[in-house]
Amino acid sequence: MQTETTKDTPIGRISRQVRNGLDNGAEWVARRKRPLDVVTDKTLKLNGISHEGAARLVRQQADFIEGTFEGTARRLRTAADANSFRSLVDGQVKLVPETRDRFVDEIRKTFEIFGDVRNELGQLVRETLNDLRGEYTMADKLEDAADDAADAVANAAEDISDHVEEATTH
Repeated sequence: MQTETTKDTPIGRISRQVRNGLDNGAEWVARRKRPLDVVTDKTLKLNGISHEGAARLVRQQADFIEGTFEGTARRLRTAADANSFRSLVDGQVKLVPETRDRFVDEIRKTFEIFGDVRNELGQLVRETLNDLRGEYTMADKLEDAADDAADAVANAAEDISDHVEEATTH
């Protein structure tokens, strides 16, 4: 318990300055917790985006390679079935549009993945900046959560459709 005389002494003034410094330091540290939480959360989201994007690219490349093998097998079958050089050339020429279309489709799918990842990263950057500025409202978060849920449902439906198609063709 301090008396009136202790507050005015040099020790009392030093004690108040130390206490004020500690209070200011505590407030400074507390203010830094929110940005740290935001950065941690956004880093985890970035990790998810990059892993999901990489997984999609790997699956896409596997589909591309599988399609290339199927196309090669079709070309070899056509060549084996040819009974003349002319029928060999005609058979291969007939396969060119199919090969071109498959190749263009695979490139389109790959660029769609890059576009999706770009959009997700852009959204993450905007969200991070808004969170750090304190401008990211609950309505914004709910809207983003609804969009994420809709995307997840659409992706799940597409995956199920792919699995059903694969199961019925083999």
